[in-house]
Amino acid sequence: MKNKLLFALAVVSAALVACGKQDDEGSGYRIEDDPLYKKYYLNENGSANCYIVTKPGQYLLKPVKGNTDESVGDVRGAKILWKSFGTDEVPGDDDIIGYCYVDATTDIYYVAFSVLAPIKNGNAVIAALDNTNKILWSWHIWVCADYDPEATAQVYYGNAGTVMDRNLGATSATPGDVGALGLLYQWGRKDPFLGGNGIKSSTRAASTGEWPEPVASGSGKNEQYAREHPMVFITNGSGSWNYGNHLTSQLWSNYKSVEDPCPPGWRVPDGHTDGLWQRAINSLSEAAEIEGDEVNRGVNFSGVFGSSETIWYPAAGYINNVNGVINDVGNSAYLWSVSNSNYMSYFFGFDITYDSFTMPADDAAYRSYGQSVRCVKE
Repeated sequence: MKNKLLFALAVVSAALVACGKQDDEGSGYRIEDDPLYKKYYLNENGSANCYIVTKPGQYLLKPVKGNTDESVGDVRGAKILWKSFGTDEVPGDDDIIGYCYVDATTDIYYVAFSVLAPIKNGNAVIAALDNTNKILWSWHIWVCADYDPEATAQVYYGNAGTVMDRNLGATSATPGDVGALGLLYQWGRKDPFLGGNGIKSSTRAASTGEWPEPVASGSGKNEQYAREHPMVFITNGSGSWNYGNHLTSQLWSNYKSVEDPCPPGWRVPDGHTDGLWQRAINSLSEAAEIEGDEVNRGVNFSGVFGSSETIWYPAAGYINNVNGVINDVGNSAYLWSVSNSNYMSYFFGFDITYDSFTMPADDAAYRSYGQSVRCVKE
C-alpha cells in the first residue's frame, strides 16, 4: 500500500513542477513561486477537530484524535466527505479544497490536502480511512482567506471571555451576508452539518458529497458511531442523539475536550448563570435595548455583549431534532453552551420576529437539536 501512495505522491509532485512560474529572463521555472510549493503543518499550533486555512498551499494534518496526541489508528487512505460555499452553488473539483491524499513520505501517514489559488471561501470535511475504507476520524477545514480569529476577536463585558466575531464555519461577519450563517452542530459532536443556503432560506446549502437520511437514536448510536458516520444526523424527539448514555454530557466541557468542534486555542463557551452571554448581560448597569434587524436577519449585540461596533449574530435557524430538517432560518438563532441540565444543555437564543431573547440561565434544549456555535478563547 505504501508503494502505491508514494507513486501517487510522485505524480502530484510532477504536477507541481509543471505549474512552476517562469522567471523574468525566461530561463527556467521557479517552483518556489508557486503557492502549492508551500507546505503547512496544521498541528504546529495545537491539534483540534477544526482548522482555519487562509492561504493556498499544501496542508498536512497529523491524524490524531481531537486535541490529543492519540493516533486515530492505521491510516491507509483519505477522502473529502463534502465541500460547501454555504449557498445554493455546488463547489467544483478545485474549489475550497483541490484534492486530498495521504502523504506517506515519513513514518507518520499525514492526511494532506491542497488549497488552490485564488482561494474560494467555504467549508469542507476530510476523513482518514483504514484499509476497509472505514472512517477513523474526520476534520472540519474552515477555508477563509485573510480571516485572523485573534485579530478580529471581541472581548465581552464582565470578563465573560474573548469571542470569535462570527459563528463557527462562517466565512463572513457582515450583517446580511449568507456567509455569516456558519454551520450547525448536534451537542457533543465534533462534525458540522450544513445550514440554510440564504439568510431567509431553510433549504440546506448545496454541497458535494451525498448526505444520508437521518437515523433514529437507539442501540449502537453512540459517540463511536457518530465518529464513523460524521454526515449522519441522529434524531431523538425527547433527549440526546445518544439517548440513555450519560457520557454524552461529558463530550463537550468547560475545558477543551476531544470532541470539541472549535479550532486550536478555542472552545465551545460556558452557559447558564455564569456563562458567556449571561455574564456580559449581567455586567450592564441598566437593561439593554435589543432589537432584531429584519432586513439583515439577525441582531447586532454591540453595547450589549461588548463594545465592538458590530457583534453580529445571524438568525441561522436550527436543525429539528425529530426529522433532521432545517427550520426557521432568518427568524431565530440558537447557540450551544457546554453547560448541562440533566439530559439537556443550555443555549442562548433569540427570535427577531418577536424580539424575544433566551439567556442560557433560562432554558435548555435536547442535545439532539442542531444549533450554531460561537467559539470562545481558551
